[in-house]
Amino acid sequence: MVTANDEVLRGGAAPVQRVGKTVRRPWTPYTPAIHAFLRHLEAVGFAGAPRVLGVDDQQREVLTYVEGEDAHHARRAALHSDQALAAAGRLIREYHRAVASFTPSPDAVWRVPGTGPIVCHNDLGPVNTVYVNDAPVAFIDWDFAAPGDAEWDLACAAWSFIPLHDDEFCRRYAYPIAPRGPRLRLLLDAYGLDDRAHFLDRVRQRQQAQYDWVAEGARAGDQTYAAALAAGNGQRWLDAIAFLDRSRDEWQPYLD
Repeated sequence: MVTANDEVLRGGAAPVQRVGKTVRRPWTPYTPAIHAFLRHLEAVGFAGAPRVLGVDDQQREVLTYVEGEDAHHARRAALHSDQALAAAGRLIREYHRAVASFTPSPDAVWRVPGTGPIVCHNDLGPVNTVYVNDAPVAFIDWDFAAPGDAEWDLACAAWSFIPLHDDEFCRRYAYPIAPRGPRLRLLLDAYGLDDRAHFLDRVRQRQQAQYDWVAEGARAGDQTYAAALAAGNGQRWLDAIAFLDRSRDEWQPYLD
């Protein structure tokens, strides 16, 4: 139920409302696992994620509201500057270091399949990043978090932050229409990734997995995934894969 004091927010895999300085969303089978590692991030001092406050009388999870703006919907070029991109790479590195010491419960339930040494955000990008003074300060919307490896998470981030989309997509959302190769190298330098020879393969695999997850979920009756396909997101991801295939020879020298 949305009350007069609630503000409906964008994003997430479930209805999200802001109530004062908190965010509320329905409790799901995945919520306990997500809360466990968010509490771990708080315990080890990682500031770039919301804090878990508990559950309200409507059985909604309660998280702190992170003040700022997301760079996707704000559509301001300053949020996609090279400086902001490098800062995003450093924030991702800080997150991966913070979560590396977390061990999920053996019975943890996650929304997406995955195995690996860390819990990945699995949807890193400007739309799920909060910016203050044109710099990224926190990641939000952890609905799709699940075990994976750091490079898998970074591949998603490269796709979304650089972004590795065509010029028409960039114009629509006020992303920079700039050579992707130098920005790709900038992000990976800021993150500190050393072995880059096959990174574009990982990006392509990540893009294909995104489409496959959603298509399979829609076929299984998941309304969130069905809505994403109906909104044209599936074709957008396939278009991004085709764009990567066309551009690989241009981008790869920046990774060698």
